[in-house]
Amino acid sequence: MATNYCGSCGAALESDDRFCKGCGTAVGGPAAAAPKRQRAARRQRGDNKVIYILMAAGVILIAGAMMWMLLSRTPEEVANSELPYPSVARISPSDALDRLQAGEAVMVDVRSEGQYEESHVEGAISLPLGFIQARHAGLPQGVDLILYCT
Repeated sequence: MATNYCGSCGAALESDDRFCKGCGTAVGGPAAAAPKRQRAARRQRGDNKVIYILMAAGVILIAGAMMWMLLSRTPEEVANSELPYPSVARISPSDALDRLQAGEAVMVDVRSEGQYEESHVEGAISLPLGFIQARHAGLPQGVDLILYCT
């Protein structure tokens, strides 16, 4: 009959020993299975750590790509992407004032009549957005129309 030895301290074991008499390590029966279960649980936790690390790396990679996309856009692209109707020509307030004073343009307020009554640009024509198709023929010809709504 083969003699078994403790894997921890090397002491000789008898066939019915459940614990090593030298160091107290579990060597047989259900108690010996506990270290195996513990090793398996540690190994599974280790596998979970790998999954968590991969998930975190993926999140960081996606966040980095999004930051790169946002930071690589020009100021004009950012400004136009946030405006409704980006294909409509825009004019700065100072350019609008210059054109109004030179008689090259007319301001058209497309807000509701109530909003126009509360406040409006001096000399602006009130033409609520819902009436543009019906009343556009009455707008001045030969000058640029600067429409505003705020």
